[in-house]
Amino acid sequence: MDDGKHLRWLEYADEKQRENNFKGFIFDDDKDKFVWFLNNPKMRCFTLLYWDILELISLVGAVNCATALLRGEVPQEVDINEPSELGYYPIHHAAKRLDPPLVLLFLRHGARTDIKLNFPYHDPDNGLLPLNIAINAVMRWLEYADEKQQEDNFMTFIFDDDKDKFVWFLNNPKMRCFRLLHWDTLELISLVGAVNCATALLRGEVPQEVDINEPFELGYYPIHHAAERLDPPLVLLFLRHGARTDIKLNVPHPYHDSNNGLLPLNIAIKVARYVLEYGELN
Repeated sequence: MDDGKHLRWLEYADEKQRENNFKGFIFDDDKDKFVWFLNNPKMRCFTLLYWDILELISLVGAVNCATALLRGEVPQEVDINEPSELGYYPIHHAAKRLDPPLVLLFLRHGARTDIKLNFPYHDPDNGLLPLNIAINAVMRWLEYADEKQQEDNFMTFIFDDDKDKFVWFLNNPKMRCFRLLHWDTLELISLVGAVNCATALLRGEVPQEVDINEPFELGYYPIHHAAERLDPPLVLLFLRHGARTDIKLNVPHPYHDSNNGLLPLNIAIKVARYVLEYGELN
């Protein structure tokens, strides 16, 4: 690398670090550092900033930094009623965040409330005024909270191995939480040893279809989890429903499992030896 390219690279690296520092001040809503940075003539990183300063502040809800910016404590001039490159106004972001302090600050500094969102790509709030955007955000939050509660209830039924509630839940058309579940239902059942719920699932008492010989995302099969648990009732249930015993555990890189390459029986033997030697599982 010649000297000219080297100097340009150093200059870029230096400005990139300043940009990252500056963004960190906004994410932390550190008004003092934010003001110091923008008033320091040596800080010249703004050609690299991907975000308009006020837009970034609006997105993360940095009300202290916004206050300094709008009160003129820094040399940067902003227009509260100027849209960003993609058509958002600061008041739109604040409304989406359901952020009353930020909304009130923008209103005090003259933010208009009669401007509809006009995003050139897809946004569910397109064509809405800030107030309607906030109402939409509330409705989405309520829907999420409702589904999250359903998910929590469902997982509790599995942890408690409450077959009746488990069956009722999965047969209730109003229970629609499964897009939020982090676990495959059968995998969660296998991990916690919920043999009653597993029985209902495998006997077809619920509308969810499962394949006892289909691996989960990380390569485990239900029989592997049951073997690791030293759970005879669950192992026997899986065997009665056709679980294969000739499949070796194969957890892919970069994950690791000390039982990789072992058959279910060998996994159970290994765990049993550990329990006999140490008295308990980790």
